[in-house]
Amino acid sequence: MYRDPRYVRWLRDAGVHWRTQKPPGFPTIPGPFEATIQLGKLRLNADADNRIKPTLDALEQMGVVANDKFCRRITVERGFTHEGIIVVIDHE
Repeated sequence: MYRDPRYVRWLRDAGVHWRTQKPPGFPTIPGPFEATIQLGKLRLNADADNRIKPTLDALEQMGVVANDKFCRRITVERGFTHEGIIVVIDHE
């Protein structure tokens, strides 16, 4: 599968940011979870829904969640931050 170099770079950078913020002993969430994705300011013609799958893929790749198929609810908020993205995960 082809991955755009910008996507690969974004995924790598997201992993670096996660490792600098990850609490010691943080366990991988093994089952159902809900995600709130708070996006930075986007261009007016940008689709917020295009940010969902890459964000879930990053959470899985970084070991935050065991598998993104366990996501049972996604909320996307646009213009919440000045730049970047914030992800809040709720699980049982």
